[in-house]
Amino acid sequence: VTHPEAHHLWLKLREPWTRGEFASLLRDAGVGIVTSDAFALSQPPEAMRIGLGAPATRAELADGLRIVANLLDQSPALPAMVV
Repeated sequence: VTHPEAHHLWLKLREPWTRGEFASLLRDAGVGIVTSDAFALSQPPEAMRIGLGAPATRAELADGLRIVANLLDQSPALPAMVV
């Protein structure tokens, strides 16, 4: 969810993802993210804020968003599995 001219967007997570688990995996992949905890006055939603202005290039932004999209397509247990 975002405004077309905004420098960030809100990503609402689907179950069974939690914001902590999702953010941890993104950070491990080199993608900076801020969970909704930093912006909530009470119970934070399972969501995170993605900064669109932080990457130095459009290619870095595209790579980061691709990582987010690929992770969303997986089950929370799958990225942690060791094969």
